[in-house]
Amino acid sequence: MERVCRRGLVVVALAALAVAGCSKRATDRVMPFERKPDPIADAKSLLQAYAAGQPVGSESMGFEELVGKVEAADAAKGKKFKDFIGEVKKRGAADAAKAKKLLAEF
Repeated sequence: MERVCRRGLVVVALAALAVAGCSKRATDRVMPFERKPDPIADAKSLLQAYAAGQPVGSESMGFEELVGKVEAADAAKGKKFKDFIGEVKKRGAADAAKAKKLLAEF
């Protein structure tokens, strides 16, 4: 008798999951907006990391692309950011004090 009750509960549970999994609500969801890339925010994030003392890592492979995007969004900030990144490339490391100073200007 106990086996029959367990099997019955399992069948009922599986049926409930099958019905819940087939609901139409899950497929009708639409994202209300798309996140548009913000190069200034990306530059700020990078400057915050360097200001906190993070060493230069694999993100250096995308420096040119990020500098170009920042320059396109804001020429003045882009020039300053380009100069900072140029120095980072030369030294192979970021100066935390300069990163903090530039971050304050962003």
